[in-house]
Amino acid sequence: LMLVNAQGQSAIKHEPDPVIDASKELKAKSYYSGQKRLWSELLNESKKDPVAWYNLYKAVRFESYTATSKDIGLLKQKELDELVEEMGEAVSSSFEYNYVKYWNGGHNANLFQYLEKAYRADPKRTDIYDDLIAHYEMQGQPEKKKEFCAKWKTSGEIGQGVYEYNYNVLASVEKGGILFTNGEYDTYPAWILQESEGTRKDISILNIDLLMDDAYMEKKFSELGLAKPENALLKRDKAGFFEALTKLNPGKPLYFGLTVSPEYTKSIRGKLYFTGLAVKYSEKDFDNMPLLLANWENNFKKDNLFLYSNLRANYTAPMLLLYKRYLETGEKEKAAKVKEQALKLTTGEQRRKAEELFKSKEKAG
Repeated sequence: LMLVNAQGQSAIKHEPDPVIDASKELKAKSYYSGQKRLWSELLNESKKDPVAWYNLYKAVRFESYTATSKDIGLLKQKELDELVEEMGEAVSSSFEYNYVKYWNGGHNANLFQYLEKAYRADPKRTDIYDDLIAHYEMQGQPEKKKEFCAKWKTSGEIGQGVYEYNYNVLASVEKGGILFTNGEYDTYPAWILQESEGTRKDISILNIDLLMDDAYMEKKFSELGLAKPENALLKRDKAGFFEALTKLNPGKPLYFGLTVSPEYTKSIRGKLYFTGLAVKYSEKDFDNMPLLLANWENNFKKDNLFLYSNLRANYTAPMLLLYKRYLETGEKEKAAKVKEQALKLTTGEQRRKAEELFKSKEKAG
């Protein structure tokens, strides 16, 4: 938009962008800071725009996110709380306010009335389906969880590449395994596959964000027969929590999705073995290559391998191991194909790093 300033010179007024959910695409902190300023400026002109409030809230919240953490510090939470209060004074009856009021409360069941109001205001808004599914999961209402898994699947909002990725994650876990996940698109599509298609219902999926709720953690660990470290440890030291968890539960089939932050598993890194798009914890040395090969060659779906999703770069690490094994066994055609596929799954800086890693494997071979 071209304007003229007081000196008669032309100037460009930047318009804010709709802030895409960080689970779909996480941008740099500077981007969110810029959007925060632009949406704030827009609200100075009109306080009654619920969409502007919604985008401002997301910009402020995502400003704290990193590639490995969605933790919100005390000062940032205070800023968010004040923003929600202002939003309530301006647009209290809107879908956006009621959803943000619940979201800001961190899955607090006492705030569920706000999520219900948001759903009644616009039942087709898929951006609240994850919160509805999470609420019913945490409250032990499997039929309602199944209902909203079906609604989300029917909406078509989640792409086939994401479903295929999650299918392959489930295929990476042994029968009766316990799988820890970390985000939206590595949890809810897997639940949808379980609930709507009956895929690998033997696997228990534990989302780390939801486990921050003490009552939910108590219930799930009791159901699964897991000995539990101190609840508060998960909030203050996730690496310490998972180290304690593995020591307290020898022999339990514990797996971590590749989306779980390496910071969370750094204390047990030497005891994690790739089985595909998950790693298995094993106290004893574990020859994981036969299982990794079987999953990749026989159990994985690959029809939508190259469809874009922000998850697909996670294939690179297990594919590097496959590449090394194929070189060792003289299967040059398989090695060349897996390298070609892995590089096709990455772009930009990720591709450059992947190329370097493949070169290092070739030299080592």
